[in-house]
Amino acid sequence: MSVFPESPGVILQNKTIPTAIRYDPPEADYSQCLMSLDDRLRYSVADDRDPSQPSINGGVEYTSSFNSYVSGMTTNNASVVTMISFRGLVIVCPGDIEDSGWRRFWSNSGHLFEQKLRNASCVILVAPHHGGHSCYSKQLLENVRPNVCLISDLWGRTETHEAYRLFPMGYRFFNGPSSEYYSTKSTGSRIKIWVDEPGFFYLDQYKERT
Repeated sequence: MSVFPESPGVILQNKTIPTAIRYDPPEADYSQCLMSLDDRLRYSVADDRDPSQPSINGGVEYTSSFNSYVSGMTTNNASVVTMISFRGLVIVCPGDIEDSGWRRFWSNSGHLFEQKLRNASCVILVAPHHGGHSCYSKQLLENVRPNVCLISDLWGRTETHEAYRLFPMGYRFFNGPSSEYYSTKSTGSRIKIWVDEPGFFYLDQYKERT
């Protein structure tokens, strides 16, 4: 059975998704991982370990929400959407949400994200579903207005929608030239982002040793 590279201590799931759908197909590695996590992490988190509290995370803030599952909805559209913010750097992780799901999500939960996005110095969007065409949403890009898109597609199996390269405004990290997007497509690379004490933003893309 596959395991997560770093076993999480806390997870947030959309429990409105029926179990029969959440673990479908049950024999898949990712379904086995989710079942294992559900079995191990079944209790609420104590306040002094709650990662949603900035005082526990050195000032990092998490904002998360999701669409409640309704019959006929794809599980992609019930993805948990998370925004991570720290010292003016905002990273939006929309999971695998599709255009119709994003429109519903933003209508119901956009108010939770708008102010942080509006006040950010740099907004990074992790392109939904590896940046593929099936989850492209023009409204998502217009709502988030990213400076930079990250396209996470380690195996290079997904044809990337060009908007994730062309729409971002671009940003110059302190340790490199300005860019509109970074991709792991077919490179086997990882992307690391950090903020130093004075508040400068850095990005490194590197290949892991094998």
